Amino acid sequence: MTDNSGSESSEVIVRHWADIVSSQAEELFGKNQVIMSGWSPSGLYHVGNFREAATCHAIYTYMKDKGLNVKFVLVIDDLDPLDKVPSILKKYKGSLKPYLGHPVNQIPDFTKEHETYAQHFAQGVYEARDLFGFKVELVNASDLYKQGKYDPYVKIYYEKKSQVQALMEQISGNPMEDFLSVQCQNCKSITNPRVTSIDLEHWKVTYECVDTKYRKGCGHKQEASLRDLTWKLKWRLDWPSRQDFYKVTVEPAGKDHSVAGGSIDTTIAIHKNILGKQPPIMVRYGFITFGGKKLSGSSGLGIPASEAGKFMPPPAYLFMIYRNDLTKDFSFNPSSLDLPKTVDDYDEARRLYLGLVQPSNERAAKKLIVSAQVALPEKYKNVPPPKIKYLDLATIFQVSLGNNDLILKKLKQRGIITETTSDLELQELQERITQVQYWLENYAPENVLFKIIDDPNQVNTEKINLEYLKTLVKNLEQNNPITLEDVINTLQATIQEIGQGPKPFYQTLYQALIGKDRGPKISSIIENLGVKKTISLLQAIINQGEN
Repeated sequence: MTDNSGSESSEVIVRHWADIVSSQAEELFGKNQVIMSGWSPSGLYHVGNFREAATCHAIYTYMKDKGLNVKFVLVIDDLDPLDKVPSILKKYKGSLKPYLGHPVNQIPDFTKEHETYAQHFAQGVYEARDLFGFKVELVNASDLYKQGKYDPYVKIYYEKKSQVQALMEQISGNPMEDFLSVQCQNCKSITNPRVTSIDLEHWKVTYECVDTKYRKGCGHKQEASLRDLTWKLKWRLDWPSRQDFYKVTVEPAGKDHSVAGGSIDTTIAIHKNILGKQPPIMVRYGFITFGGKKLSGSSGLGIPASEAGKFMPPPAYLFMIYRNDLTKDFSFNPSSLDLPKTVDDYDEARRLYLGLVQPSNERAAKKLIVSAQVALPEKYKNVPPPKIKYLDLATIFQVSLGNNDLILKKLKQRGIITETTSDLELQELQERITQVQYWLENYAPENVLFKIIDDPNQVNTEKINLEYLKTLVKNLEQNNPITLEDVINTLQATIQEIGQGPKPFYQTLYQALIGKDRGPKISSIIENLGVKKTISLLQAIINQGEN
């Protein structure tokens, strides 16, 4: 992670980035802090672009815990134009195409569920806020313009036009001929009009709707009052302006903004050279990828941010973001076994945070503990996590055919639920069961899914070695295994007795119990199915095969 000067911080080796940023911000700006995020509702609010708000939340929470006076604001850039019809909306392409170039807050909602296109996609931000429990002020950019928040900055930039242009050309290689985007009152495009003159005293502009690289202009020319027009500052000027009037001290931005000559560089320069202010700390973050590709709200490569809380605890998703190096990309695939491991790692980090376990690596544990601290909602801060791994719960769910009463009964039998289990622990465990069910039904890989075969006639006996089953049944009856460790020892003893290696033995067992060559750990299936039930099923197959 780097600060505004670009110098590398060695503290990141030991300290969490939320700690480092908080300390830097307090040193620069004191006790009063404003953290900002921005997002354009031109497409899906997905688990990838959600990383920015999640980063803000971590810093906000850490600052709160330090006793700082902090506010978190997310600006929804609803004046941005619709540049292209997202591929996820291809069935609406015909009806949306006439609105290309229009501000998204002036385009009708294609589903008719909301008033505008912007409101349709912005709904995802509100859902994510509620799901993840963010204490954030959500603001529409259009409201800020209507309130006149940007008016003083238009005058500043035009009065210092030559200085601004020289600065832009020096940093980005483009002097920025136009400072404003105004909406054509004829064709309604906000991308085609070019401001030809501006009268700051009377607050008027003259514009011409011209062709651009992306679309044709209508040719309309007009002088109009900015009071009567929809307008906005160009992005490289809009960004430092809203940071200034909100007194922003910290704002994360994707690494695409931090390339040399990018909008982070120009934003910092505007603060220093035009506004004469200390720029906020611009926190760079990497992307969340899927299959090596950056998630995209317009291409459809992405999962709604609110969807993440359906297959994993929302704080576990935050923890996944927080434990990673801030500037690094990382992959997220809920259809892989990485997801159960992430949830298990989150539970273990909570145990470290609560002091229930001792860390094996003190230095690594510090960052994990902070990751859990800033991810956890207040009500679960002091609650021990469930005492069962995600995949084990998935196995119990499937063995129990999704019957909640039977699942809870098995959890009690295994000592996961006891008389001392609190109501909050039970509530979280019930939420976890629901999340596991959603994952199994929508995302789980094939090798995790199974269904117990309770009819021997449905077993493919050509793939079954009856002698293996007989040996296992004998050992199960003799050993009467109770715990998971007992089951594993009995399976290993059976493999040694058979003398053919584990692979053919396990394939026979999988085919006998679930009709597949592989699946979840067979020991876990047997433990959760119960030894008596397992013996009954295997004996029925043996009898069927011998008749």
